[in-house]
Amino acid sequence: MRIHNVIITALLTLACLAPSAASGGQEAGVAIKTEVIDLYRGAPIRDAIDVLRQRYYLPITYEGPVYACQCDLADMTYTRKTPGPKIIVPKRQPLHFEYTEISGKPQEDMTLLIHRLLAEYAAQGGPVFDVRERTMPKGTEWNVVALKAHGSSAGFVDQPDILGAPVFIPKARRSGWEFLDEMLRQVQTETGYRVVFGTVETKLVGEDTFGADNVSARDVLAKLLGTEMVWDLNYDPEGEGKYVLNLVQTPRPPQPPNPYTIPKAPPAELPPTGSAHIPIPAVMRMAAMPRGIRHIQSVLAQAGYYSGELTAKWDDKTIDSLKKFQAANNLPVTGTLDPETIRKLGLDVVTPKPQ
Repeated sequence: MRIHNVIITALLTLACLAPSAASGGQEAGVAIKTEVIDLYRGAPIRDAIDVLRQRYYLPITYEGPVYACQCDLADMTYTRKTPGPKIIVPKRQPLHFEYTEISGKPQEDMTLLIHRLLAEYAAQGGPVFDVRERTMPKGTEWNVVALKAHGSSAGFVDQPDILGAPVFIPKARRSGWEFLDEMLRQVQTETGYRVVFGTVETKLVGEDTFGADNVSARDVLAKLLGTEMVWDLNYDPEGEGKYVLNLVQTPRPPQPPNPYTIPKAPPAELPPTGSAHIPIPAVMRMAAMPRGIRHIQSVLAQAGYYSGELTAKWDDKTIDSLKKFQAANNLPVTGTLDPETIRKLGLDVVTPKPQ
C-alpha cells in the first residue's frame, strides 16, 4: 500500500512539472523562439559578431586572421570599370548558427554562446577563434581573436597576435591620435605587420595625459575606448601584410520618446548657392538607420550600381553594390562605409535647393 501511494505521488508531481500541451511548452508570459544567423560573406565571423552587437547592444570586438592561402581569396577584378590593379578579397564562406532566445535575450550566457558560434564555424573548416571575456568599469566586453587559419600551403597555422603586442609609451600630454599612432608604430615594430586606421567614429582629438606601461595594445584600446566603442581588426589581402583597424561606436538601444521634450525648430534654409558638409561620424550614424540606408541605396542606384527595391537594409545586395562602387573607384573593397567611400559617394555633401 505504501509503495502504491509513493507511485501515485510521483505521478502527480510529474504532472505538475510537465509543461501544458496547450501552451506549447512555454510558461505564461515567456516568449521562446529560435534566432538564426545565416551568412554567406567574406568574413562571416566578423559579420556574425556584428549581428550580435546590433541585436543586443553589446561591446564585442573582432580581430581577424591573415589571408595567406589562395584558397581563402577571390579575384573581384571583373567588377572594376576602369583599368587598374587586381582586386583580391576574402572568399565568401557560409555560416549558419542557431540559438534559443527567451523573452528577447539569449538563453545561454553570452560568452558560451559566442564560444559555440566560433566552435561550430571551426568544425566546418573555418579559422579557429577564441573569445575572451573582459570585466570593464561599465560592464563586460568580449574580445574575439583569431588563433589559427590557413597558411600559404593550406595547412592551419598559428595567427599573429597583433593587438597582443606590448606597448610602452611614457606618460605625457598629447592628443589621443598621437597616442594611438605611437601605439600602432610599436605594434608594427613588434609584429612586423603595419596597422592603419579605417573607419573611425571616436573623437580622440583633444589633448590629455596618455601613457602605456608595457601593456598589450588590446589593453590600451580597451582602457582608452571603454565599452562605448569597439574595434574590428581586418587583414587586407592587397596590403602586403597590412591590417585595417576600425573604431566604431557600440550600438545603443533606441530611446523612447520623451513626452516632455520640446520639439526642435525646423532647420534654417540653406543659402541658394554652395554646399554644406555633414561630419563623417554623423553620416555613419545615419547609415545605421533605415532612412539612411535607403538614401545610400538610392545614391548607388543613381550611380548605376544598385537596382530594384530600396529595402532600407544592409543586405547582401547592398553590400555587393557598395563593393562594386569601391572597386570601380579604386577604393578598398570592404563593403562597409569608410570616410573615403562616403566622400566619393557624396554622402557628406548637402546641396541646397534653388529658391
